[in-house]
Amino acid sequence: DVFIIDQHASDEKFNFEKLQREVRIQHQPLVVPQALALPPDSEQIIMDNLDVFERNGFKLDVQPEEEPTRRVRLVGVPTSKNWTFGKADIEEMVFMIQEDVPPATLRPSR
Repeated sequence: DVFIIDQHASDEKFNFEKLQREVRIQHQPLVVPQALALPPDSEQIIMDNLDVFERNGFKLDVQPEEEPTRRVRLVGVPTSKNWTFGKADIEEMVFMIQEDVPPATLRPSR
């Protein structure tokens, strides 16, 4: 058997996967916290996976004593150059968690 390996592509894939595992994205604090008004099941997923969201630069304030749909507030968002992430990205990540995407590789798509 003969195997041909593209060393450049292999190196790129290795570096990308290493960055996915190790880099913690910084967040930009919000002046006024944003209520997310998520369904109760989405709130529970966020509360159970808070570390995944924080690793992606989202800073969330969880208030378990509040009524469902009001327990999670966004207090800081990740930024990348001129791009700011927000509620839609959180909803996308909740969906990916529901689809069993491994937490180590979970990132918003944009």
